[in-house]
Amino acid sequence: IKKYGVEIPSGSSGIPEGWNVEIIRDPFIIISSNTENFTQDDTERVITIDSTIPWTAVPSNEWIHISKYSDEGVGATTITVQIDTINSPIENRSGFINFYNNEGLLLGTIDLIQEFNVIFEIDKTSINYFTIDII
Repeated sequence: IKKYGVEIPSGSSGIPEGWNVEIIRDPFIIISSNTENFTQDDTERVITIDSTIPWTAVPSNEWIHISKYSDEGVGATTITVQIDTINSPIENRSGFINFYNNEGLLLGTIDLIQEFNVIFEIDKTSINYFTIDII
């Protein structure tokens, strides 16, 4: 086989002895989730990020915490996303984590949604009432 004017012998690898071969892949980042839903009591997730390029993670709000804010992009890694419980006001909230490359280009986003579950308990074991007689 002749390629680029060089004779490449057929066989197991086809690479002449003494040659250094570097396989270049297109840069990529794969985030294992696009959206994560949380509740008041369920506040932690583990996310896998597989990347061939360095990245930096930036949460949108101060109630979002992540275990790793950057990586060199040499394969798969995991980060733990933890969000604070909702104290006040009692309503649902949303935020996100953006992932950027070293030049500041947006690579991906994870949307985070936290729902506040309000549960009221009413004790139905006794009812107190009275009557007034009018004369």
